[in-house]
Amino acid sequence: MLQIGLTGTRSLKLPDHEKQLAATVGLIYGLTTDDYNPVRICQGCCRGFDTEVTLRLVAERPGKFFICGHPPTKTDFVDKRVLPVCNRLMRPKEYLRRDRDIVEHGGDYTIMGPKEYQEIFRGSDSWYTCRQALAANRPTYIVFRQGEVAKAYRSGGNIAWRFLTSEPS
Repeated sequence: MLQIGLTGTRSLKLPDHEKQLAATVGLIYGLTTDDYNPVRICQGCCRGFDTEVTLRLVAERPGKFFICGHPPTKTDFVDKRVLPVCNRLMRPKEYLRRDRDIVEHGGDYTIMGPKEYQEIFRGSDSWYTCRQALAANRPTYIVFRQGEVAKAYRSGGNIAWRFLTSEPS
């Protein structure tokens, strides 16, 4: 079973971020090489990117995705719309531990949808999760708010990326 870890901004608002959402769903479909085997999506159950991508995947291809929810212990940002579509709901954990679990359980790829176009070192679970994925040698993709898709890699102690689609203007 293909496994994908998903993390992103809580600031995603539709329709403003429709390009980011559509590009992420398209990337996931591109990584899914066959229509028969289910794909495990490990996500953080927070409002915004995690929930919107998950709800779209489940609505567009019912039964294709096995959704594994990793909620945080702090429930302020949990989006209750995603909880019923989770095939498996892990016990809540503190944010950083939960983020590491998303990388570990979403073992084949990590996809991040950040709010920013630059790496944030403090106060961003998405960028933290991206760093964890790269440290674990997971292929990691970043989908920016205008739908640009990039492949992330380590450059010294920082995250760098190479755009696979057109760069932002």
